[in-house]
Amino acid sequence: MAFPRGVQALGTAAGPTGLAAAFTAFDEKARVHCRREEAFMPAIGYTRRAEHEEQHAIPMAKFDAMVNECRAWGIQVFDDIGQEWVRD
Repeated sequence: MAFPRGVQALGTAAGPTGLAAAFTAFDEKARVHCRREEAFMPAIGYTRRAEHEEQHAIPMAKFDAMVNECRAWGIQVFDDIGQEWVRD
């Protein structure tokens, strides 16, 4: 699994907050990316802005759902089982 720049892949050595830290870092980076692109689009006259914003909203909603599911299942560390679950 590839992580964006500034987000480290965390394994069991990360301790009980490893997965939460990785998710928080990814969430912050992804939302900054989306806001930056969405602010830039009107400046260049991008005509498919609504469609592109939806392309941001859909994966972020899926990400939010995945985080909530991890919390519900008590998954806290990105060990082999957690990584397999996320890939599926």
